[in-house]
Amino acid sequence: MFAPNRHFVISDVNASGSYSAGDTISVTWNLTATASATENYTNVEYWDTTDGTQFNLKSHATSETSSTSRALTDSEAGHTIAVYVYTTSSDTGDNSTAITQGDPWPYSIADAVMSWESYNDTAHDNQDDTFSGDEHTVYMHGVGFTLSHEYKIAYYDVFNDKVASELTNASDGAGALSSQYDFTSNASAEAGTWHSAVYDVNNSPPSTYNSTDPNNIVDDDFEVQESAIPEFPAVIAAIAVCMLCAVAYIVMRRNKYGKK
Repeated sequence: MFAPNRHFVISDVNASGSYSAGDTISVTWNLTATASATENYTNVEYWDTTDGTQFNLKSHATSETSSTSRALTDSEAGHTIAVYVYTTSSDTGDNSTAITQGDPWPYSIADAVMSWESYNDTAHDNQDDTFSGDEHTVYMHGVGFTLSHEYKIAYYDVFNDKVASELTNASDGAGALSSQYDFTSNASAEAGTWHSAVYDVNNSPPSTYNSTDPNNIVDDDFEVQESAIPEFPAVIAAIAVCMLCAVAYIVMRRNKYGKK
């Protein structure tokens, strides 16, 4: 009498979360029953369904119930990542070798990676992290956001102080989000490292930049050089002050000595 075939049961596969470039995808699952003789490994395959390529493959002992991918890059921004958890006899290959398939099969992460980058043009063709000369405006753009959803976007100066009004922008139907900030609109702007941070519409960006703020969905930093901040607005302000002082002086003299 032969014993019935035994195999693992992999359930509750979960890889939920918001990810941005530099993050890793964390996957967990539950494991019950007993392995068959050929179930030597638990493999976790990270598949980029947008590009149709294997993003990463991690192989574990069959006793493991969690896995972490390699770090995501900008090239995965806005893509859908499918996560396959399965038992197999080999620590290489792909999910076609699965003996026991995890549930769900696969676990899909839509728009897995969010990007938020600075550009020097309105078309967002020229990614730029250093603004100088006639580059007086930073154009922020990113992908991988919730479709047609509103966000608040904040800009922080070299002192980490919020300098822009909270902008409520909506992502488009593809999950792309854009914003811009004109350095010349701030007469007290100074050169150095600036930041732009994205918050959900229900959360208000703090007055001081905080990269570890749990409500900070994604952010980016860029360098603003002195030449990108024209002194013209400051000169105008100085001239205006001088004119006001001159008018006040003339009025005082007239009041004191009478009009001649």
